[in-house]
Amino acid sequence: MLWILVALSSHLSWAFGNVGEKYIISNKIKNPYVYQLWSILLGITCLILIPFISFEIPNIHQLPIVILASVFYFCSGFPYVKAMQEEEVTRINIWWFLIPVFSLVMSWMILGEFLNGQQIIAFLILITASILASLRIGLSKIKFSKAFWLMVLSCLFFAAQATANRYLTAFAGMNYLNVFVWTNILMFVFAVMLFGIKKVRKSSAEESKTVDWKLFAGIFALYLLNHLGNLFNLLAVSLAPTALVFAMEGFQAIFVFIIVVILSLFTAASLKEELDLKNVLLKVLTLILGVVGILVLNL
Repeated sequence: MLWILVALSSHLSWAFGNVGEKYIISNKIKNPYVYQLWSILLGITCLILIPFISFEIPNIHQLPIVILASVFYFCSGFPYVKAMQEEEVTRINIWWFLIPVFSLVMSWMILGEFLNGQQIIAFLILITASILASLRIGLSKIKFSKAFWLMVLSCLFFAAQATANRYLTAFAGMNYLNVFVWTNILMFVFAVMLFGIKKVRKSSAEESKTVDWKLFAGIFALYLLNHLGNLFNLLAVSLAPTALVFAMEGFQAIFVFIIVVILSLFTAASLKEELDLKNVLLKVLTLILGVVGILVLNL
């Protein structure tokens, strides 16, 4: 099915973007919130798409939902980048399994999209995988990651944004490319408003002193990867129910795990991953559970 291929493409783009963000946030930038604001400001470059699409101003019924979707997406990034600073990228990508759970509830309550018992069982499996991914096995005890709650908040915002996008593209007659452009325009406005706060300007100025052309190129490349994923994702939610699209999150976790293992084996890039046997086995178990959940969901 077309929506599956499109969704997989979005998660592959995001997987490379997540790994790159982990490297930059852990090794190059001290304040992850500043990095997020910079990424949002780069979103204004989407204006180059306007001559090539059927660009339209949202009508009075679409505009409030576009604003809501933009607010949700704007808010989702900040707990995510903080979690990325504190936790391993492989665990974070397993926690994306929570998005289809939240999407299910929102689609049911807002859009009236009902799923059967088999699909609900799949979501319970995905919840179990997310909780297991929050455990870190040490020498003498098991710790629960504090970053888990940051990702719960981020996933909740992402799911809300996806539900709003589903309404706009499937029910309100808005083209997904228009949704993409308007979301980035509004997020740019929100970011500029934040720069009205003195503390935000000061933090950004301090971080900018460490930015050379290589780091800027890296940040811009990650922006392109993440927004390519956003475009594919918007197209996917315009073709299929939101909960089903975000159930494909499991593949993103698999992609990230493969990328991290390859980088750890063949490069000196520091991603601060725990690759001892116990924690690797736990990650593999959660990945297997996630794949099982996806298979149950789609069979």
